[in-house]
Amino acid sequence: MGSSSTAGAPRDPALAGPGSTKPGAASAPAETAVAVDTPIPPSRETASAPAPALKAVTGSSSQTLREIEMQVIYQTLERLSGNKPKAAEELGISLKTLYNKLNQSQGPLEKSA
Repeated sequence: MGSSSTAGAPRDPALAGPGSTKPGAASAPAETAVAVDTPIPPSRETASAPAPALKAVTGSSSQTLREIEMQVIYQTLERLSGNKPKAAEELGISLKTLYNKLNQSQGPLEKSA
């Protein structure tokens, strides 16, 4: 009868899967649930001082999100005297992403000029 060597061996309860109903099976205790009114502790990012206020983004209501985003990027660069690494840090994006956004915002005529 081709039975495997582990067929009659007792199973280790610590290896029991999430669907196991055997006593001692690994499962998360019910008390690990978080209450709805429990405050969430701030992360290191949100615990730091907020970025300085930017000039109000004004314009027509037909501005696209990209236009508003670029306006904020240019304001930040102007305030930091063109310091791109510092601007990227303040904006919460990588330096590569900042360069990509700046390159995408320039049209073909603006790049050659």
